[in-house]
Formats: sequence, structure tokens, C-alpha cells
Amino acid sequence: MVRESSTDKKALQTTTEILIVEDDIVAATLLKKTLIDLGHSVVGVAMEGRRAIQMARETRPQLMMVDYQLEDDLNGADVTRQVMEEQSVAVIYVTSKSDKETLDSIAQTNPNGYILKPFNRKEIGMVINTVLEKFNQQKILNSLNEELGIKVEMTKEDLKNSLEKLQIEVELRKEAEIRLKEALKREKEFSDIKSRLAASISHEFKTPLTSILSSTQILQMRNEGSENEQANAKHLMRIEESTIHLKKILSNILFIENSGLEGAGNSETIIEIEDFVRSVISEVSNEYSQSSPVTLNIHNAPETISTYSELLKQILINLTSNALKYSPKKSPVAVNVTGKKDELIFEFIDQGIGIPKEDQQHLFQYFFRAKNTDTISGNGLGLAITKNFATILNADLTFVSAQNKGTTFVLCLPIKDKHSRKSRSR
Repeated sequence: MVRESSTDKKALQTTTEILIVEDDIVAATLLKKTLIDLGHSVVGVAMEGRRAIQMARETRPQLMMVDYQLEDDLNGADVTRQVMEEQSVAVIYVTSKSDKETLDSIAQTNPNGYILKPFNRKEIGMVINTVLEKFNQQKILNSLNEELGIKVEMTKEDLKNSLEKLQIEVELRKEAEIRLKEALKREKEFSDIKSRLAASISHEFKTPLTSILSSTQILQMRNEGSENEQANAKHLMRIEESTIHLKKILSNILFIENSGLEGAGNSETIIEIEDFVRSVISEVSNEYSQSSPVTLNIHNAPETISTYSELLKQILINLTSNALKYSPKKSPVAVNVTGKKDELIFEFIDQGIGIPKEDQQHLFQYFFRAKNTDTISGNGLGLAITKNFATILNADLTFVSAQNKGTTFVLCLPIKDKHSRKSRSR
């Protein structure tokens, strides 16, 4: 029994063979890439229920990650039940709904765990480790229970000879139960984190909506008597700022829900680099009318490239907005675009408040905001979404920053020569 426990522990440290059951091709692709990056082996991706059952028979995975809301004649629970009748496999449900009714429905199917969309690499890694640890410890408990049942039928003489081994097995069982309780505790902590994040999003919606409503009511009362242009302008500005803030929150959440490529289409398009970047800068500058104009510098860049334009646009919007948002008024902001042999490099340079050193490691996490941004509106979604979109485009996103000295974000986007035409520097 000691030997079996050691083997189970070792299994948690090696590659896990995982079958993905997901009818959203974009979500499935992003999940597959994340799992491979974490060192796991994806044995297959099934887009519908019956195919998933067949692939499970053929590949015998250690873990299945199943979309609970499959748009098929078999839902995620149906697939799980049929597979588990034939083999022993751990199951993690993936769902985009976090309401009580959905979570209660998931709990009734007794899965090993679940993950709410959108997910990130760190969360997936922790949930997989917790589920596999819990699953393997449960297997140990089941094995011990079966062996204990057999030993009850042994003769008294056999029981005396096995007493020492039985005591060791009891200790192993206690240890397994302790680890199982710890795994369940960590799973509850993950669920609590999700609840707090949902509450944070709700708060971000309520605040700007309340401001819009109150300002509109004040304007209506002022217009009943006589006109007051200065006061009206003040309230109109509040409406504009709150609406922009709400628009960004809605945009970010919609992009998360669509997992990027779904909202961008399934094929690349050819874009003209200079016109494309200038259009983005113009759009962002209109929202920050009190800020300095953004300086655009283009050097040795191709005239055109083929890419997912909506994803690239959202990346450029977020990085340009951040440069203006976290910079003092009239502080210079520059966007540099430089072409190399097989990549296009975008630099977003500001001289704003910068990012504290201790916060930099968390910057691309969902809902994280640096400690020096308390007085600036935001929800902590923009950079996390930007990082995910860069990953989908196989681009590298890095930054250097110092508090009160500014920040430079660098996006290195791979380009295909057959889709690009060289242009002069500007």
C-alpha cells in the first residue's frame, strides 16, 4: 500500500492526458494551448457529445474538461455519466454561468471540479492540481475500503498476521482523508474568489449608471426654467465620462464572453498598417480630449499585413488608452511601429504614474489594479484581455516601468511575408 501511495503522488507531478469536450472552437483552442503550456498532454478535442464518448473509449484519458452547456442532444452531464460508466476518469466542468441554479445543477452531477469562463492559466493550473489530487486520494480511499472489506473475511489467524500491515493502511487512510479535506477547502476558496469578482463587476456597473441617471435628472430640472450653459456643460461632461467608462466595461466583458476570435471572425483580413493605427489613435484620443495628442512614429513597417484585425484593434486601443489614462494632462505619449524581417513591433511609451515594482508580477491578472490607481476609474480587465488576445495572435506582450517615471509596453507581432508589402519609413 505504501508503494501505491508513492506512485499516486508521482502521477501528480507528471504530464496529465486530458480530453477536451467543447463545442466552441475558439474556447477549445485557447484551452488546449493553455493546457499544453502548463505541461499537460491533450489527447483530443471533441465538439459534440457522442464523439466525446467515442474518443474517451479510444484515448482512455486521465482527465476530461467538459463544457457543461453543450449545444447538442447530449449535454455535458450526459457525456460524463456515460463515460464514467465505462472507465475511471476525473471530470472538470467548464461553464460560463455562475448563477445559483447552474451551480446547483452542476453539483448534482457530482463532478470532481468546475471552472467558470473566462479562465486564466493560473486558475486552470490550480484547479487541475486540486482535482487530480482529490481524485487520486479518493482512489486510494476506495482501494483501502475494498481491501479492508476483504480482510474482514479472513480467519483470525490471518488477521493476527496482517495486524501490522492493517495499522499502516489505517494511517494511510487518515492521511488521505486529511489531504482530501484540504483539497475541498482550496476548491471552496476558489469559488469564493469567483463570487467576490462577480460582486466587483456588479459594483462597476452600478456606479456609472447612478451617475448618468442623477446628472440627467439635474439637467432636466435646470432646463425647465432658464438655460445655464456652464452648469449644463458640467453635467454633460459627467454623463460623457460615465458613459465612456460603462462602454469600456461592457466592451471588455463582451470580449471575454466571446473568447476573442468568435467576435473577430474565423479568418484573417489584410489591413493597411498606417491607416489602421492612425484610426485607433484617433478613436482613443477623442475619448481623452483633454490629453495631449499622441505622436505616431512608423519605421520600416510593411504597408499591409494579414491578421485578426478586431483582436489587434482591441489590443492597440487598450494599450493606447492606458498610456493616456495614467499620464498627467499634456504629458507626451508616443506610439512607435517598427518592422523587422518576420515581426512588427509596437511600442506604447508614456511618462505617467508608472507601475509599482511589487505590483508588476500581477499586472496581467483579471481584476487586478496597481495600488497607485485608486483615484483613477477602472476595473482591472483591460490588460488581462490584452494579454490573452496577444497569446491568440502568437504575439509577445512585455513592459518596463518605474513608479512616477512612466511605462513602455512592447507588442511583438509575428507577420507573414507573403501577406505584407514593404513601405517607406514615416
